[in-house]
Amino acid sequence: MLLAAVANARNADQKCAGRRLENMGKGPVLAEPVAARLSLRLDAPAAVRVYALDTLSGQRGAPVPAKVEGGMLTFRVGAEQKAIYYEVSR
Repeated sequence: MLLAAVANARNADQKCAGRRLENMGKGPVLAEPVAARLSLRLDAPAAVRVYALDTLSGQRGAPVPAKVEGGMLTFRVGAEQKAIYYEVSR
């Protein structure tokens, strides 16, 4: 499963006038992190792992600590992972 957790995002130097985009700006994309505790009801949740993904390459980064609580896989996402995409896989 691919999980995207992002709030406001925009290019560096992007300029807007009201709802009108005046300048697209350039990279990097500046993204407001989402802080959340997620619980997923899955078959065999103990066999599932969560990884933060590199935004540009999609490569796996550090595993995200997760535990099984009440038969559900529970983990937190936030600024500490420096990621907006997460892989949830067996």
